[in-house]
Amino acid sequence: MKISLKDLRKALNNKDKLLYTISSNEEILTRDACTLIKGSLEKNGYTFGSNSEIQAGFNWQEWEDSLASPSLFSPKEFHILNIKSLRANLDGLLKVIERLSGINNDRPALIITAPFLLPKDLSKAWVKYSIDYGCLVQCWPIQGHELPKWIHGQAKEKNLDLTIRGASIVATLCENNLLAADQAIKALSLAFEKKEIHDDDILDCLDNLSQFDAYKLVDAVLENNPKKAFRIFYNLKRLDVPISPIYYAFYREVNLLLRIREAKEGSALSMSELQGFGVWKKRQPVIYKAYNYFKPADLYMSVKTIERIDQALKGIINENPWDNLSLLINALLLNYSLLSERKMHHA
Repeated sequence: MKISLKDLRKALNNKDKLLYTISSNEEILTRDACTLIKGSLEKNGYTFGSNSEIQAGFNWQEWEDSLASPSLFSPKEFHILNIKSLRANLDGLLKVIERLSGINNDRPALIITAPFLLPKDLSKAWVKYSIDYGCLVQCWPIQGHELPKWIHGQAKEKNLDLTIRGASIVATLCENNLLAADQAIKALSLAFEKKEIHDDDILDCLDNLSQFDAYKLVDAVLENNPKKAFRIFYNLKRLDVPISPIYYAFYREVNLLLRIREAKEGSALSMSELQGFGVWKKRQPVIYKAYNYFKPADLYMSVKTIERIDQALKGIINENPWDNLSLLINALLLNYSLLSERKMHHA
């Protein structure tokens, strides 16, 4: 069967399903789906068995044998297999899931996480088998108008007394970014568990979030503040913060600047026009300054670097994503420096 994330709870009532494939490009949605499936399996007597990731040289036979030989203390186990890239060698996967399906007593359950599967991917043998004999959960990206409902649902699960209006405020403050919204819910749950949350509480709490976050790093770069930018960068790296929300924050702002340039066709921009592009008033000076400094070539080069960070994270290229992020920051700050010199020279 093939379902969306919103229909997963209902589908989990079918206790015969022991093969689940989660298809998503959003880490948060993958986590949500995985949590629901694990909870259902645990209610049915299953315990955690293993969590594996397909990497270069992955030993399919060894993994297959380990799944078919459960612990003596817990014969009913569930296992998680993470596929970071669909370009990986997945030739052994179909054989494994077919073998597992053939086990009659105490058959192990398998949860596969994979990038979002496009229509062309649905014809792959292992995907077709997952649909025919298991459950394919397709996690479509949450659109901006859907985010308040998602926030409200997440808050409810964390015993937060958050109204729909409050959820809308959180969505607006996070600029409809799912990862930022997830961090905001965590912050609110720590501060207001089982307490009524007022609008002012939301504003105060989210305003006091850690100064070392992805958005402040991006703003430090766009404001041409190298000292602040690298202080935040090294703290994020030291704290082992997930890098995906950081490069997404850069992509979001670079993409915004490209959209504005395309709309303006190289003509001058007034700060008041930024409201029409969805830029908050308090962020307009930062975006306005960046628009006047960066040329399209600089922005397109930044997009290429961001793509390399994404490829490094997915294992498509053998590079360190943090090194690539450092190169991106240096390149943007260097452009600021060179452009400043040019403007001083022409003044």
